[in-house]
Amino acid sequence: MTSKNDPRPILVPVDFSPCAEAALLYALEIAEKLGAPLTVLHVVHDLGDAPGYYSVKGRKKQLRRMEDVAADMLSE
Repeated sequence: MTSKNDPRPILVPVDFSPCAEAALLYALEIAEKLGAPLTVLHVVHDLGDAPGYYSVKGRKKQLRRMEDVAADMLSE
């Protein structure tokens, strides 16, 4: 819980798209100026038949754990 003088947290949902990256950079700038905490939420698209896994583009029927893919994308 925040007091009246504490800035409210800023929530930024991301899906690792270029638009999400731009939104994250903008939110970071605002959070720094306001001294507000920033929370990043990874939003996952429709997982289809394999919940918890992403299919790898260009590789037939190869699946990778969602957490591994997200970690790679975040590192980039």
